[in-house]
Amino acid sequence: MIRILTAGIGFGAVLASVWLRAGRRLTVNLTAVWGILGILFMLAGILPGTECRLAAYRTDSAGIVGAALFFLCGFWLSMYFSKRAVKSRERAMELSLVMQESEKKKILFVVNTMGRAGAERALLELLKKMDSREYEIFLYVLMGQGELIRELPAYVKLLNSETSCLSVLSKEGRRRMTKTVFRAFFHNGKLLRKLRSVMWGIGSKKLQISKLLWRLISDGAERFNVEFDLAAAWLEGGSAYYVADHVKAAKKCAFIHIDYENAGYTRKMDQKCYEEFDRIFTVSDEVKEHFQAFYPEYESKIKVFNNIINQEMIRRRAEEGKAYHDGYQGMRILTVGRLDYQKGYDIAIEAMKLLKDRGLKIRWYVLGEGPFRKTLEKRIAAYGLEEDFLLMGAVENPYPYFLEADLYVHVARYEGKSIAIQEAQTLCCAVIASDCNGNREQIADGIDGILCGLKPDKIAESIIDILRDEERRKAIGQRAGMKKMPEGRQLGQLLELLT
Repeated sequence: MIRILTAGIGFGAVLASVWLRAGRRLTVNLTAVWGILGILFMLAGILPGTECRLAAYRTDSAGIVGAALFFLCGFWLSMYFSKRAVKSRERAMELSLVMQESEKKKILFVVNTMGRAGAERALLELLKKMDSREYEIFLYVLMGQGELIRELPAYVKLLNSETSCLSVLSKEGRRRMTKTVFRAFFHNGKLLRKLRSVMWGIGSKKLQISKLLWRLISDGAERFNVEFDLAAAWLEGGSAYYVADHVKAAKKCAFIHIDYENAGYTRKMDQKCYEEFDRIFTVSDEVKEHFQAFYPEYESKIKVFNNIINQEMIRRRAEEGKAYHDGYQGMRILTVGRLDYQKGYDIAIEAMKLLKDRGLKIRWYVLGEGPFRKTLEKRIAAYGLEEDFLLMGAVENPYPYFLEADLYVHVARYEGKSIAIQEAQTLCCAVIASDCNGNREQIADGIDGILCGLKPDKIAESIIDILRDEERRKAIGQRAGMKKMPEGRQLGQLLELLT
């Protein structure tokens, strides 16, 4: 009886593999694998005196059940991976046809995520400035995720086979990102290379865990067997590695948005990826200076390309509804940015404690989300500031909050070029910012903003001084509102690479 069941399982597996192949639900290779396994089981049941030596299989009822489950689960997983493989091939063929049919210049942008962060919003504005009549615009999001995906212009062709508009900072969003990293580890093979890339970052003195996985994610991302006229890596890390290693393009460029060394990157992690780029754009002169010090050999490639800011849109959206609904009657301080170590919120909380101890009627609001939230919540509770320093989370439209705030404070440890500061200045906010890389270039101290030391007492004193002098505060805000922000005039620097 056991042999009959064994042969039956084998025969069923052969039939299933043929049937699934006929319905194009299995690839040829997987059909062959399951067909051969089925034949082996058939032989084990038919030939007299034959003992099955297959791993984890016993010639008793438990072995029969195990074999049946093995085939069922195996077929299900095989169909899943076959479906993805077929879909990937179909998309590659579709992309090839698109490329052949159009005579427009083909430009690909690659970005790590499309979350509501400054660099991503700047990319969105740049894409809106592109002339779709002259250029065919493609976008690939390495993590396939972010709220701004839904705001992409209709003419931008998103290359991802799967995307999600979940926030990269939400609980569900982080769970999805974990799955993406897991899939990337196994996708495209080269497991040892991927493991080695993670190990290369561990020895860095300025280790940041988030940077360790970018090479792995890049190597495990989707590939497109087409050639673009220009490929642009919009961010450091994953985007740069992907464009350098896995994109075919006549010209390549990379954008640098941060103080490179302080952000946790190393030469060993980069693996000379910037050799592959024809042009390297930095978002400010200070970012250029620091990147050039880190990579002096690329000096001739580096140019400044300021982030594009749509001031008209910012002012219009600032009038859309009311921001604060807590009925608070005192002074309001606002800060906008993701919750992480770079942004210096731990120092801001200590400054708030000093302000409260001085008896000032002030409430500090923070718009943003991030991995540092729990740490900040503990510190807020330890200082008894639950009603004074409020983590509001990320919001779809932050601009009314700027408009209704009495003061904008930005106390980052380092920056590239803060879009949040530019937005605050656009909306005539008086701004206090830490005197650090990136911030200095955006503020003329005492004229259109105030620079202060990155210490709780220095921040607190600066806040007290400007809140007590309403006339000075308004004058600084008005001068800030008169500043002209980059609105696309430098786009020619990017497009000249196509000539």
